[in-house]
Amino acid sequence: MKTYFTVSRFSDKQLLSSFKEDDTTILSEIQLDYNTIIMSPGFRRMQDKTQVFPLSKGDYVRTRLTHSYEVSIIAEQIAKYAIIYLDRHQKESSYAAWTPTDKNRFVDLSKTVGLIHDIGNPPFGHFGEDCIRNWFDENQRRVLYVTDTGEKVRLRNYINQSSKDYPLYEDFLNFDGNVQGFRVVLKSHPSINGNGLNVVKSLAHAMVKYPIDSQTALENHAKKFGFNYAERDLFASIHEATQTINPRHLVTYILEAADDIAYRTADIEDALSKNVITLFDIKAYLKKYLDLNIKNDQTIYDSFNSFFESSIESDTQAIDNVRNWLSHVRLNLMKSVARQFAEDFEILESHHIANYELTELCYAHNFFTFAKTLTQDKIYDNHQVLDLEVSAKACMYDLLDVLIDAVIAYDSDIPQLKPTYYQSKIIKLIGDDVMDVYHNEKETDDAYNLYLRILCVLDYVSSMTDRFAHEKRSILVGKTV
Repeated sequence: MKTYFTVSRFSDKQLLSSFKEDDTTILSEIQLDYNTIIMSPGFRRMQDKTQVFPLSKGDYVRTRLTHSYEVSIIAEQIAKYAIIYLDRHQKESSYAAWTPTDKNRFVDLSKTVGLIHDIGNPPFGHFGEDCIRNWFDENQRRVLYVTDTGEKVRLRNYINQSSKDYPLYEDFLNFDGNVQGFRVVLKSHPSINGNGLNVVKSLAHAMVKYPIDSQTALENHAKKFGFNYAERDLFASIHEATQTINPRHLVTYILEAADDIAYRTADIEDALSKNVITLFDIKAYLKKYLDLNIKNDQTIYDSFNSFFESSIESDTQAIDNVRNWLSHVRLNLMKSVARQFAEDFEILESHHIANYELTELCYAHNFFTFAKTLTQDKIYDNHQVLDLEVSAKACMYDLLDVLIDAVIAYDSDIPQLKPTYYQSKIIKLIGDDVMDVYHNEKETDDAYNLYLRILCVLDYVSSMTDRFAHEKRSILVGKTV
């Protein structure tokens, strides 16, 4: 049995002894995690978190929750197709050693990581991540206090001068929802044992798209990283358990492709429903980016044209036809990336290839280029999305201003940093379940402890729904929504 499908955990599942035998017989360890995720409050909150378009009462758009379900289904189906192609074409490779249990775990992991992959994302979609990164960039020179000799001690310099010999502030400057998600499932999600959702180690590994820390990313001019300094030892322990040659887990490639398929096609459907794009836009971009000399591209283009003329006069019919068309296209894309995964299996298992994307190498790659360009040109700068972003920036900045001010002074050894009565109340508002992570990890190094306290603020803010973030902001700064 392959170690990279290990079902070991950091602590035993909290199951009543009378139920343990039945549960592990009927449900696998990964299926138990799937159930745990769905029942968790962090997962439920994604129902009120923006995917792309602003949430509204009057119509239906996808939320983080619906997107996660879609990614889960697509990832599961890609994995099943991949098994079929692997059975056909990789009989002489290391895949031949996979047992039926390995194959089942491969599919279950793909399904479950698709479900949980966005659990660390803050409110307001990807713009929420931008707001956090920008706040830390704009506040890196914020004066914490003035020494007796008149020297100004600034936020970034102070944190980076900790005893860790590590640029800790980079974790904040490059905040990412996926990095936060890794922290949630193993640490910050409220739990009895302090291990977050305590998922199996192979699932936690599969969540990490970029298996490096922020210092390594900085040194190699990489845009993304996979885990904070505070979780670096956790990832090392997980990698030791899974024993993958490639530090990136095989299932991560499935997740990434499923995520691309889900949001690229869904954004087109939602944009058409909200009159952000038209059938003419879709046709023009298809014609521009598909290669009609390639059979697969021609099939996609012809299938769209088959209903184009009859749908122009009816918005309802156009939406229904495009939805049905996208359903068939998704199946095509799933098979395409699954076949590419099977073809590249030995390379993916044993080598970490920078910037490798199944969606860019598979035979359906032109469709992904079409969808990416259409959404960037027509959707992401749409006024409805821009309205959300303007509102989100004000909300996120106000929250971070108040909350980080409070944790700077909280539990500090610096005489000049003493919390005010109001800041003490803010800490209570954040809650013990959030701050317990700090108390479990704090050291004698005050600079490092401040880093840990700020991570707790990001735990708190990232867990908020869009609506709760606006409500909490109105309470903290005395502004109405």
